[in-house]
Amino acid sequence: MVAGGPEESIAQVDWSTDGSLLYASDRTGWWNLYRDHQPVCPREEEFGGALWKLGHRWFAPLADGLVAVVHGRGAAALGVLDPETGEVVDVAGPWTEFAPTLAVHGERVVAVGAGPRSAHEVVELDVRTGRARVIGAGHEDAVDPAYYPNRGSAPSPAPTAARSTPTSTRRGTPTAPPPAPDRRPT
Repeated sequence: MVAGGPEESIAQVDWSTDGSLLYASDRTGWWNLYRDHQPVCPREEEFGGALWKLGHRWFAPLADGLVAVVHGRGAAALGVLDPETGEVVDVAGPWTEFAPTLAVHGERVVAVGAGPRSAHEVVELDVRTGRARVIGAGHEDAVDPAYYPNRGSAPSPAPTAARSTPTSTRRGTPTAPPPAPDRRPT
């Protein structure tokens, strides 16, 4: 066995470009990165996590030997780790949370990030220049006019009782359900 066991969980493994094995282990109580049994960046923060979903990727080796990482205590940041020095440089930008969904191609890292003023969006980081940009985001499409209320028509009557009966449609115009019958004793 290379790593893991009854007292140690392994969240992710990957081969670095130099052929060494990288893995995220919780042996210290924190999910930290290791390379061939040696800690790469021993810190009291997470570089991995529980496998509630398969396919999470908290780190991804880059072609030049650096490692893209999602890390932090609480909110997760996107950074680039130098495994020789243990230094991590975080990406600059408005994102305050990154999902463990890293992908790399050459000197580019793609991740999903969100911030206080943006929903989740796909972010591309050029490691060579340090520039990050959004390459995919939620649609800003206009609302289809079919969903607008009919202007000039009388408003639908207010329901008289809570019902689970769906509304009916006549000639494409929504109408309210019929009023509930009077159930007072006679």
